[in-house]
Formats: sequence, C-alpha cells, structure tokens
Amino acid sequence: FTPPDALAQFLKPILTLCLTRLQSSRTAKFTRSFVHYAASVLCIGAHEATGVTVFFDAMDAIQPGLLATLLGNVLIEAMPTVIGRVERKAVVVGFSLMVVSARFQSAPAYVPLTAPVLKQLADMLMDTTVTETKAVAEKSTVDGSSTAVAAASAVATDEDLDSLEIETSGYQASYAKLATLGEIKIDPCPHIVDAANGLSQILRPARAQLAAAIQQLPSEEQHFITTALSS
Repeated sequence: FTPPDALAQFLKPILTLCLTRLQSSRTAKFTRSFVHYAASVLCIGAHEATGVTVFFDAMDAIQPGLLATLLGNVLIEAMPTVIGRVERKAVVVGFSLMVVSARFQSAPAYVPLTAPVLKQLADMLMDTTVTETKAVAEKSTVDGSSTAVAAASAVATDEDLDSLEIETSGYQASYAKLATLGEIKIDPCPHIVDAANGLSQILRPARAQLAAAIQQLPSEEQHFITTALSS
C-alpha cells in the first residue's frame, strides 16, 4: 500500500479532482467509490493514524473545514452504499480511526458529526442484507425499505449500466470483461480480521471521549456500540 509520505504530495490534486467531479457530475457509483477511496487513505498506518493526518492535511489545504461539510453532505449518507467485504471493512475501520482522532474530536465543526458517523458504522455492521454481488443484492428481502436494500439496488443498477456499456462496445467488450474478471481487491487494513473487530479495537480506547455521542444514538445502535466496546 502507498506509503503516506509518498502519497501526501499527490493527495491534494487527487482530492481536488474527485471533489470537482462530485460537484459537477455526481453519480451513485462515483460517490460510493470516493467513500471507499477516502476510507482506504484513512486506513493507512492505522496504528499511528498516519492516514487520518494525511487526509485531514490534504482537505484543509484545499479549504479549511471542507471535510466537515463533505462529511455532513455526502460521505456519511453514502457510507451504506459501499458493497463488498473488504470495501465495507475499510469504511468501518477508516472512519472509526477518523472519528476517534484528536484532530476530529478537538474541532467544534467535527464533534457534532461523531454520532451520525457512529450510527452509520453501527448500521453497516448490523445489516446483513448487503452482499458483494449483484445477484445476491437483487434477491428479495422481507424489509424492502431498509437503507441496505436501497444501497444494494443502487449498486445493481450501476452494474446493469456497466454491463450495457460493455455489451455495446464492440471489439473492447471481451477485453473489458476479462479486465473485470481479473480485478484484484487490495485490503488497506489486512491486520484487522473483520469490520466488527476493527470497530471494537479502535473505539474502545476512546470510550470515555465518545460517551456523549453514543448517548445520542438510537437505542439499537447505542446497544450495538456499547456491546462492541465491552467485548
């Protein structure tokens, strides 16, 4: 995985490009991919929270306080749309690292976002209806109104559109399909066994600091987080 020192000098222009795309032609697929990318950066050097520092520095270099706006308007809402075991683990670990960081907890603009972030992370871990593949995502479920089902449907729609593009691209179709089949997933936090384990490991040392935010959560999410901190 990219060393933070090597990434730091390129991250500002990369994020600027991504933010420009989000502002000018935002799609569900691009937003989902951006959430995963941000989480992957946040996961770098998890023990020292190096990725969190690099990400905050890059965002503040673009515009001070921009990350708070981005979280409140885009990232938090889009977290559940990320599908895939490795991808969802990266989101849980990355944003857990962010929310417990001193940089986050010491800034008045970020502190009110603690509870919304924790709620989304808890909901992602409690929800078992979102899976990695289009085929399973399209299966009918008892609760068709859940956020996860909506996320799965969005992914299925995106994948349908991708398939349509491939089918109509002539000579490139076979090449594109082979590239898709050969996709390799990179785990930005391989030392963490699973997402739930990562949440517990990261939040537990900050339990006292997060107490007020946890109290603001709905009962189900509050119970889930409290249990995770006690395990």
